[in-house]
Amino acid sequence: MADLATQAVIALSILLVVWYVVGAWLNRRRALSILRWVREGVRGLGGQATMRWLGRTSGFQVSVKGAKRPFKKIEMMVLLEPREVLLLWLFNRLRGRRDMMSFKADLRTRPKAELEIVPGRSGIARKLLKALEEEAWVKGEIEDTDLMVLLKGKEVIPLTEKLTPLLRECAPHILRLSLR
Repeated sequence: MADLATQAVIALSILLVVWYVVGAWLNRRRALSILRWVREGVRGLGGQATMRWLGRTSGFQVSVKGAKRPFKKIEMMVLLEPREVLLLWLFNRLRGRRDMMSFKADLRTRPKAELEIVPGRSGIARKLLKALEEEAWVKGEIEDTDLMVLLKGKEVIPLTEKLTPLLRECAPHILRLSLR
């Protein structure tokens, strides 16, 4: 019986080591592929771009300072699934977590209107609704999606109408889109 348990522990250990090596290799390949895509997009923004790795295979961050108008500064962060850690990867998969890209841009001038777009049944939506109760925000939805739109200012309505086709296409992947 002890011999069987020892063999099981050894087999599990080998599986976890192989899983780690393969997962780290896959994440590094994925990160490099996404980084090439991001570099192409960043070229047209002007300014000085810098990149740094987040951990060995977790992802990376790209910052662009002095970007072309209307941007002043841009930051992109890519966080990859923890493919190298089997149990954590499975747990995140069950929760619906996937690779994530965050895009943040500082504008040179303050926008004339404010906009928040989030999935309607998300924790972010509940927090935003609670935080914005006392302000003059208008709540709306984008047809054929789960997205909730919060608007402040008349100038934002034409912008939302222009964004609607793109938002319909990207709706399942949007965690938050904010213009403030």
